[in-house]
Amino acid sequence: MVDGQPCCVNCYEEKHAKRCSRCQKAIVADVEYLEFEDKYWHKECFTCSKCQVNNSLNLFLKINFNVL
Repeated sequence: MVDGQPCCVNCYEEKHAKRCSRCQKAIVADVEYLEFEDKYWHKECFTCSKCQVNNSLNLFLKINFNVL
């Protein structure tokens, strides 16, 4: 339901779902994701902006709007 109106899964994902900040694909209900400062990432997309190591289980730094 969107604004009290029925909405199929495909239309919801296309028009209303949160988008991954890295790949821009929809973050669907049954997928693990991370959220930080109003941005969202699929767990596998949350990587260091310098070396691309996955940070989903590690500490990270935010420097000049980049996740390190």
